[in-house]
Amino acid sequence: TATNQVPDLATCTLDIRRTESTSRDAIVAKVSELATECEVDAFNSGPESFTDPAHPDVQRFAAVARRELGREIAFTRSHGAHDGRYFTVHGIPVLVSRPTSGGQHGPEEWVDLASLADFHRCYRAFLAEVFEG
Repeated sequence: TATNQVPDLATCTLDIRRTESTSRDAIVAKVSELATECEVDAFNSGPESFTDPAHPDVQRFAAVARRELGREIAFTRSHGAHDGRYFTVHGIPVLVSRPTSGGQHGPEEWVDLASLADFHRCYRAFLAEVFEG
């Protein structure tokens, strides 16, 4: 009830993002090992998302994007979550990409309009190749 009083209970929430090389149980075990006097529990845990950059569909998209943009395409890992994780756990490849942008989820979020047009052109060409042969 006072700012200088030691509480009888304290809680903490950790937002830990994992990859395909870690597991929920291993993370809970490690946190429990480090916080021996605490009760540790995981909640709101979803599957990780991983698509092999060598997957044929990913390589097909990269080839289309190289052709449309006239430059090499880079693959990177990123943190965060997306609904694609519910597909990759079933072996369905997911490609996450975006136009040049910044400040995601904040008041200063922006997108470069020229790159948005490039983004549209790449996906349109990719879908035309996939569905029209």
